[in-house]
Amino acid sequence: MRISASQIVATDILPTILSEIHAQEPDIQIEVVATDETDNLLRREADIALRMYQTTPLDVIAKKVTEIELGIYGAHSYLECINMPPATSNLIDHDLIGCDRSELIIDGMRKMGYEITRDVFKFRSDDQVVCWQMVLAGFGIGFNQVVIGDAGSRVQRIAPAMPMGTMPIWLAAHTGLKINSRVRYVFDVLYARIHKLH
Repeated sequence: MRISASQIVATDILPTILSEIHAQEPDIQIEVVATDETDNLLRREADIALRMYQTTPLDVIAKKVTEIELGIYGAHSYLECINMPPATSNLIDHDLIGCDRSELIIDGMRKMGYEITRDVFKFRSDDQVVCWQMVLAGFGIGFNQVVIGDAGSRVQRIAPAMPMGTMPIWLAAHTGLKINSRVRYVFDVLYARIHKLH
C-alpha cells in the first residue's frame, strides 16, 4: 500500500493512524511518499494520496475529508526572549518563518490585511517540516495546522482570536479502489481518523 502525503502530514499525522492500521491488519505493507509534490495516481505512483486540493482526473476518486484550522505559533523560548504577549496581533515586527517560493503563507497573510512579500520572512523554506523545526528551535514565529501546533509542548499559539483560515484535506485514489479491499480499508480508516481532527 503506497500512500502519498505532504511532509508535515506524513510526519505528524499519519504515524499514529498507520500504526493503528498495522495493529488491525498486520499483513498490509505500507509505503509512505512524504512529499509536497503531486504524485500521479493514474500512473500508479501512489495507491492513496492525501492532498490539500481536489483532484480532477476522471479515473480518480476524490473525497473531501475535512477543513483543518491553521494557527500561528512561537516556541516558549522565543516568546520569553522577546517578551511577546500571546494575544498580540502585531506579527510583522517579529521574526517570521515562512515559505521560500510558495505563496501559501503570503496569500493567507494578505487575506488578513498584511500586504507583504517574501522578504518579510527572516527564515524561508518550502519544506514544512524544516519550517516547523525552526519554530520549535525558537528562531521565530511560524504557522501550522492547529491539530499539530496545539499538541506541541514546546510552543504556544499566538493570537488565537486572529483568523488564519483553514486548509482542506482530500483523500484520492484510483478507481481501482472499488475492487481492492485492502485499499478500500485503508482509505476508509484514513478518512474516519482524519475527519475527527478538525
